[in-house]
Amino acid sequence: MASSLDEESINWMINSSLRNFYRAYEPYFLKEQKGKKKESLTDLVNQLIDPQNGLHSLINCVDFVADKLKKRNSLAGVKGIYVLIDEYDCFTNGHIVVGDNGAVSDFAETYPAKRIKDIYSFFKSQLLFERFFITGISPIGLSHIASGFNIQSNVSFNRKLSGLCGLTRRDLRDAFGLMARENVIDDKDKAQPSNEITHDKQIQAEIDLLAGHASGFHFCRSETVDTVFNTATCTEYFENRLENGEYEFAPSNSEVNEKFLSICASSPLARNLLCQALEQEGGSYRSLEYTTVPESFELSDLTLTSFVLTFRELDDESSWLSYLLYNGALTFDGKNPRKLVKIPNKVTAKRIATAVLGRFGLNAKDIDKALETLSQTGAIEPILMLYHKMMSKRNVGDGGFKESGEHHVNAVNFSIFKSILVQLAPEFKIKMKRLEGRVYMVIIGKVVVHDKEALLSEEVLPSEKAFPVNESQNVPTGKDFATAVEWKVIQIDYLDIAGDNGSRLSKALTLDGIRHANQVLDIRFGNNDKWRHGKTIKDWVYGKDYKSPKNQVKRYFESEEITELARKCQGEFRFHLVVVVGNRKLLCWNVDEKGELGGPALMEHYIDG
Repeated sequence: MASSLDEESINWMINSSLRNFYRAYEPYFLKEQKGKKKESLTDLVNQLIDPQNGLHSLINCVDFVADKLKKRNSLAGVKGIYVLIDEYDCFTNGHIVVGDNGAVSDFAETYPAKRIKDIYSFFKSQLLFERFFITGISPIGLSHIASGFNIQSNVSFNRKLSGLCGLTRRDLRDAFGLMARENVIDDKDKAQPSNEITHDKQIQAEIDLLAGHASGFHFCRSETVDTVFNTATCTEYFENRLENGEYEFAPSNSEVNEKFLSICASSPLARNLLCQALEQEGGSYRSLEYTTVPESFELSDLTLTSFVLTFRELDDESSWLSYLLYNGALTFDGKNPRKLVKIPNKVTAKRIATAVLGRFGLNAKDIDKALETLSQTGAIEPILMLYHKMMSKRNVGDGGFKESGEHHVNAVNFSIFKSILVQLAPEFKIKMKRLEGRVYMVIIGKVVVHDKEALLSEEVLPSEKAFPVNESQNVPTGKDFATAVEWKVIQIDYLDIAGDNGSRLSKALTLDGIRHANQVLDIRFGNNDKWRHGKTIKDWVYGKDYKSPKNQVKRYFESEEITELARKCQGEFRFHLVVVVGNRKLLCWNVDEKGELGGPALMEHYIDG
């Protein structure tokens, strides 16, 4: 992999930093001595800095400082050289590249990586350094970049240091208390005099607000400790409250950076972990189980060989989980830190969701538009098209081709209807129902209209008429709508696709190349399908037997539950059959008022009959 950091630029950066160091400590290094002419800074720099080799310059600097310390002159009392390294993982994250196939490019043999490794080897070989303190460490860097520096102790999750990299509630209370005394935090009720009790309530309200967006970091694995707040987010919040009196949570800096998330979103395996972690359970982000947290690993441990030779997943997900954990995308779950990790807060979750959607080629506007169409017309197709795009890029590896209908319903619900990025969409109630081994998704919401003239309609809720409406505003009516979807899944192993060589890879690539619904319907089931082998998908869907999708849909459509739901919606009711084919294609049928299937359509960037 070509690097933007060549030998010349690296030498320049090292030498430039050393020049600044000599300039800052000039009074200590160039003290005038009796009978000798005072050496100039220029002479010192020319003597110690090698323009062609930054490492030699660093070695010269260390030797020079060590010599000064031995003489105990103006530096008397200084015990030795202390090395502080911040943003340790910056180089690693800046040079990892994950291809569409999940393969991670190895940069260990590039010149920058070799030079950094030489520097750490030099650190290890010297006895001149009293202490090293390194922040922002990465398990990849510990293994790959600084493998020559194997004398460190990893204290990232040490209980005694768990509060070092963040602010505590006490810190925030002190800061907000100062703001309250300076009248930056004003009483909401201006008629009442300010006092200690009202200030205390306001301070608590401010801390609670920050907690959901910037807290949740649990930096101890062995036991439950107090979580801490992200320092950068809190600082930015304070600055904006002081200057503007308010703040919207869109911090420019965060514990988890966009470059790192872009790397993770490029990996199918890491992307799947992040999608799971974004799901919400009881108002909190879903916890993921782990067995171990490797402190170091090779880049090859992050590679998911999906579309290279064969479909193979790692025996476990520990390497990616560790990488996510060390970089702040995940943190230990305080309820059970020995076994669980989770997303710490809303700011982190929003950044993760943005990165994952970006990898799918989607954004928040796509989701808002699809949900808006659903609320205006009841049409589910735009949502299915979005989900197809996500599904085909998310589901790789062996596990990704074994998902059930229930899994797909949950994925649509969490990734689209309950997406953290959705801000403008109406509220929907999502129900999942299991019946005779089948999975149904029922979506219930309020019909909305989209123009000012609708305000004159009696269908618009009276409470909405009190508010001005602009051209782009949706107005809820008093009518409910409902859309029911029956989900069927045909796993890729059961398909007999032409050109099949026994691997899922060839089947997936063949499915990806199909552009017409009728071509999908003509695919036959393979011999390993006990009940349907030899039949086409079309034969199965439109079969006359009791268990065919066509007849199952008709029975459920005529059931008392669906009849009552359609009656309540006063005609604003739709029913669909969706068949997931090999986790690569989505076929959708509209069901008419008699419970009969219409023509099939492929849910992609177009609707094809």
